[in-house]
Amino acid sequence: MRTATQDDWGHPSLLQCYFNSAAPGIGRDLEASSLQSLLNRALQPPVLVGLFAEATDGAIAGLLLEDKPWDTEMLSARVRNLTLLASAHSRQSRYSIASRLATHCLQHYPDDLGDCVFTRIPSDDAALLSALGEIGFRVLVPMVTLGKDGSGDCKQGLPAGIELGDVRPEEIDQVGKISATAFRWGRFTSDLRVPRDAAEKLHGAWARNCCLGSHANRVLVARDDHEVLGFIALKFQRVQAVQVGSIELLAVSETSRGKGLGGVLVRQGCEWLSRFTKHVIVRTELPNTPALRMYEAQGFRVLNGSLCLSRWHPAAA
Repeated sequence: MRTATQDDWGHPSLLQCYFNSAAPGIGRDLEASSLQSLLNRALQPPVLVGLFAEATDGAIAGLLLEDKPWDTEMLSARVRNLTLLASAHSRQSRYSIASRLATHCLQHYPDDLGDCVFTRIPSDDAALLSALGEIGFRVLVPMVTLGKDGSGDCKQGLPAGIELGDVRPEEIDQVGKISATAFRWGRFTSDLRVPRDAAEKLHGAWARNCCLGSHANRVLVARDDHEVLGFIALKFQRVQAVQVGSIELLAVSETSRGKGLGGVLVRQGCEWLSRFTKHVIVRTELPNTPALRMYEAQGFRVLNGSLCLSRWHPAAA
């Protein structure tokens, strides 16, 4: 067990067991690319702790603990993000080394853990799930990442009286209010220890930042006269050497649900993204079956599954 070096983060076997059940291609590359970006800056802030372990049977494991200043501000609690990786010939060996590494972090770096630690792991990773469960992590919500190629059919018209267009400055507050209460199954709203008003504040600020260009490349809204009924936030990200389009946020106001606006926004969003890339991805929660069915109807297919977990300090829970 030691403080990790950059050479440790470049160990060729470190990602060997990472998202193995994901669909080949974008499904796994999406996760590996995001993780590699983190490993490339693993010795720099906001990373607080970096640990590496090797066992005599060849098993290796790495742990990174990051500070999350924006989440901390939104939730009024010191929030951290944990990344735990383990590679070994057997699931039992992976569990053993991951458990030792996670326990070591808990015992030797308690002040760095803050009030709450979030993590996301592959949904099929029983070894990591058991290791994290033993030190107090609890599953919040299962997630599904979906993807599609091409724009699909964008010919379906808008409901009568509805206009679709780029968000206007005077509409940003409306978008924020819709977002604040729309996400019933997200990792913050699923965590009973996160106050409802804090979760709403975070989702509202997230949507407003999308409108202002810091979290998205484009935001489209569906409006009826001066009232915003729903919105979709779109962005681009690099997956290996490929540019991929992503649906960052999608929400429809409570009074406008069930009218097909979500599907219209997705079709138009995919049509715009397809001008620049043939790949479009979105991540949503498994309990959100209406969204899953809607995405499937638009031609999206499952790429991978994951689990979001959290651990609260006893004094903050």
